[in-house]
Amino acid sequence: MYVEELIIDGFKSYATRTVIRGWDAQFNAITGLNGAGKSNILDALCFVLGITTLSHVRANNLQDLVYKRGQAGVVKASVTAVFNNMDKTQSPYLYERQDEISITRQISLGGGVAKNKYLINGVNKTHAEVADLLQSVQLNINNPHFLIMQGRVTKVLNMKPQEFLAMIEEAAGTRMYEEKKAKAFRNIEKKEAKLAEITQLLQNEILPKVNKLKEAKRQFLEFQKLDHEVRQLTETLVLYDLCRLRRARRTHRRQARRHARAQREAVRAARSLADECETLQASIRDHVARRTDNNTTFNKLESAFAAVKKTLLQCQTQLELRRASRDEDAAHAAALQRQTQQHAATVAQLAAALDQLQARTGDARRALEARRAHVRKLEARLEALSTGMANKHAAGAADGADARAGSGGYEAELQAARTEVGRQAGQMESCRMRLAHFEKERASRAPHVAAAAEQMKGMQAEIAAGEAACAQLQAEADAVDYSAEEDAALQQRHDQLAQELHQSARPRQRQLENQLSHTFIQYRDPSPDFDRADVLGCVAHLFELVDPAASQALAVAAGGRLYHIVVRNEVVGRLLLERGGLKRRVTLIPLTKIKPYPIEPARLRASRQRAPAVRPALDLVRYEPAMADAMAFVFGGTLVCDTGDTAKRATFDPSIRMRSVTLDGDVYDPSGSLSGGAPAQQNDTLQTVAAYRDATARVAQLEHELADVAQALERQAHQRDQHAALSKRADMKRHEVALLKAQLSSNKEAQLVASLAHLDAQIEKEQAALAAAAQAKEAAEQECAALARDRADYQASRDTSLDALEKELAALRRQVNDVDAVEMQQQDTALELARTELAQAEREYASSQAAIAEHDALVAANTDTTAQLEARVKTTQLAYDRAERDLDQERRTLSTLDTASRELEATLQLRKHEQSAQQRAADAHAHSHAEERSQVQATATELARLAKTHAAWLPHTLASLGIIFDADTARAHLEQLSSHHGRASRNLDHDAVHKLDRIEKQETGLQVKLQTLQRDKEQIKETIQTLDAHKMEKLTETWEKVNSEFGAIFGDLLPGSTCKLVATDPADLTRGLEVRVFIGGVWKNSLTELSGGQRSLIALSLILALLQYKPAPMYVLDEVDAALDLSHTQNMGHLVANRFKGSQFIIVSLKEGMFTSANVLFRARFADGVSHVDRT
Repeated sequence: MYVEELIIDGFKSYATRTVIRGWDAQFNAITGLNGAGKSNILDALCFVLGITTLSHVRANNLQDLVYKRGQAGVVKASVTAVFNNMDKTQSPYLYERQDEISITRQISLGGGVAKNKYLINGVNKTHAEVADLLQSVQLNINNPHFLIMQGRVTKVLNMKPQEFLAMIEEAAGTRMYEEKKAKAFRNIEKKEAKLAEITQLLQNEILPKVNKLKEAKRQFLEFQKLDHEVRQLTETLVLYDLCRLRRARRTHRRQARRHARAQREAVRAARSLADECETLQASIRDHVARRTDNNTTFNKLESAFAAVKKTLLQCQTQLELRRASRDEDAAHAAALQRQTQQHAATVAQLAAALDQLQARTGDARRALEARRAHVRKLEARLEALSTGMANKHAAGAADGADARAGSGGYEAELQAARTEVGRQAGQMESCRMRLAHFEKERASRAPHVAAAAEQMKGMQAEIAAGEAACAQLQAEADAVDYSAEEDAALQQRHDQLAQELHQSARPRQRQLENQLSHTFIQYRDPSPDFDRADVLGCVAHLFELVDPAASQALAVAAGGRLYHIVVRNEVVGRLLLERGGLKRRVTLIPLTKIKPYPIEPARLRASRQRAPAVRPALDLVRYEPAMADAMAFVFGGTLVCDTGDTAKRATFDPSIRMRSVTLDGDVYDPSGSLSGGAPAQQNDTLQTVAAYRDATARVAQLEHELADVAQALERQAHQRDQHAALSKRADMKRHEVALLKAQLSSNKEAQLVASLAHLDAQIEKEQAALAAAAQAKEAAEQECAALARDRADYQASRDTSLDALEKELAALRRQVNDVDAVEMQQQDTALELARTELAQAEREYASSQAAIAEHDALVAANTDTTAQLEARVKTTQLAYDRAERDLDQERRTLSTLDTASRELEATLQLRKHEQSAQQRAADAHAHSHAEERSQVQATATELARLAKTHAAWLPHTLASLGIIFDADTARAHLEQLSSHHGRASRNLDHDAVHKLDRIEKQETGLQVKLQTLQRDKEQIKETIQTLDAHKMEKLTETWEKVNSEFGAIFGDLLPGSTCKLVATDPADLTRGLEVRVFIGGVWKNSLTELSGGQRSLIALSLILALLQYKPAPMYVLDEVDAALDLSHTQNMGHLVANRFKGSQFIIVSLKEGMFTSANVLFRARFADGVSHVDRT
């Protein structure tokens, strides 16, 4: 580590900021005229390194270091040294990672006081930190062996042998040891003188006094024992009297309190009964007034009830009549419906019979006409056969070949048949043309019909899908687990639970919580991460009663600890007390620090043997395992007994002797005290805590049930919404299906499909007509062929057929004239009768339908009237129920008021009697209380006298109360002891004990001091002998090394010469060293034989040899070559440049022989009152 930059600002002659850069790592020289500021650079370097001995920088105080002492406007001096720290082997401790280290020291003048400030790498540091940094690299600025200032060379020249030895010892590090050793020997001499003085004091003064005082002490101790016995016996007698008086006073005071309490209770009871009597009288008057008011209200309600009842009866009667009329109308409507159905059936039957009859009549008439036509044909044929002629009429009327006699008849029929064939052929052609037209029309529409059918198929599929989706949605809606009745029941349960929680359970919990406010701790979190679970709460809340009957005993056993607050550990307790912001004074029980009071097993076994009804208080409470220590702290060591006798046995039995509490709250203590007689307030607290715990549990249960019901309601709401949504979607899907069906029936595609079906029907019809025409044509053609054959056969059969024709004609005439005419007449008569019956049935059917329509209108009117009457009856029934309920309530209220009035009268008489009894009891207790108070006052006066007489010792011996002894024997023994005590006190030295203790302590102290002095003396001598041996080894080693370097360096400075340090006494190196010089081939015995320059070279050689023995990273030399000539200066510069390569040298010199060997030369100059530095 070496200096590579120095920044001076306001220091001595450097008024302005001066930066000196480019320092060499080995040899730097500074030159300049006198007064230019050369040495100020070295002073600045020493200043920044933290020098405190200002004489080394030629200053008396820090103000001298500021430019012109701050008079020129510069009030601050600052020097910064920048060190190169690239060589990590020489790096300061903790700065190995820094390649560059800057140290700054500033002083500022203000208020007449100079202030120091140190910085390392720009960070504020202390002087000690800067010194540590520098000392870690052998730069101790307060013992600066690396700093050789002006005048030190001259000082070395005048040194004596012991001073040369001191320089070697300083280099070896043993100089401080010599100083400490000399100081130690001086201390030993002082301690030996003190030792002799202590020994003489012990032999001549202290030991004789000790023997004399031991005898005086023995006599004094015997007197003390006698005095103690007299005093103890006196105190015991006084305490006996005091105990007796106190027991009497306690008895009288207890009786007085009992009578006072009884008097107060009696007076309070009498007053309470008087107040209760007044309250009862007021209640009776109030009941009478309320009875009067309620009578009026009852009468009004009774009247209103009668009116509503009358109205309800009227409405119900009218409704029953309407309902009866409605039933009759329904029966009449059913009869009309049946009659109309019968008429409709009759009309249908008659119409069917008429149709059948008309059909038979038509068939009969057609058969008659056919037979008449056949008669005419036969007559024409017969006439033709008879006359031999056939005319047109005969040809048209006759049948058979004979009828067609004559060429004219057959020819006409044949022509007619041929004409029919032509007509049927034309009919067939017309059918074919229409059929072709229909088929063409169907062929033109068929493609469109296919597309329309396809589109209709899509709509039909959509309709089918819609119907399926509608059914699916309806099934899903029916599958949803939703019940309106269950929803209403859950809502009712929710309302009941909420009402109980908010109107009953939670107000009860808050009321109990207010009563127990003193058992809760209010605090704020002492820290952000504070865990409130570490505050466990009040003791009263941390346990439950196993036996409620023992609540009063447990409350008394716990006492004030019942209200202590249990915390997890003492840290939590301290945080609460210090930063918890507690509003009231509380006592904390840390679980980690409390000491439980368990009952010893032997005592517990003895208590159960001698008093079986005894139970440890800790067994009567139930608590969490973590609270075991806290419960043992509160209830441990206390027994609970059923009766006072049991408590006495458990408390005062020698094998038990434990504190006991009865179920009534009386406390028995082994010390002899007994308390009780009044119920403990804590008992109420425990009962309230139990009630609060039950109320809290009920609130939690209600909240849990309410949460469950709320979740069920939420599920029901979700299911209700789901059911409603599915039902709505199903309805919407039904509507969509209905719209699709309407669209399907009204669109063009449907009409197109219908027209195609119509064309198919027409085509079938035309095909049937074509087939019929073909069949008729074929029949006409067959008839033409038959007529041709008949005409050919006519001539052959004419004569044979005439007789048969006449017979057949006569028979047909008889049938037509006789049978057919009668039958036809009968058929016409039946047909007319059927038509008359059908007309009559149709009129009856129309009349029935008109009656049904009229009846339906009447039924609709009656239905509206019935609905109105039902609504009115319902409203009136509600009013009737409400009036009946109000009337019953008022009747019950009147009955309750009458009963309450009778009970209040009876209670009033009873309370008056009790008030008189309580007043008499109060007077009796007042008289007894006055008597007991007078007895208490008398015993108190005697106690005060005893307390005043024995005030010096009585307060400290009250614990002896309750001791039982023989007072008469004790008084006789006291008289004997008092006589002996008076004789012994006359020749007694009362201070002998204190004097002996003081002298013995003094003797012991002196003996200890003697031993300590002897031991310390031996240890110091042993240590000195050991260190002397180490010192001589180190001193000899250093002397030899420095001597070697000393001769070598002197030989370099003055070639051909050498020198050395020799001991003045070869047998003892510690007697001193002196310099021997070899010059000119001769050893000089004295330095006086040398010139001034040679002596300066010897001094410089010794200084440099010491520096070489313990090298530092930096050396500062200030004009050490002042006494040297040019050649010796040159040699010294050459020596520094070649021999000290591991350290940086900064040398101030005025001689060219020195700085010509330097690697860097700085020249200082002084201009305008300010120093400047230039690097060359």
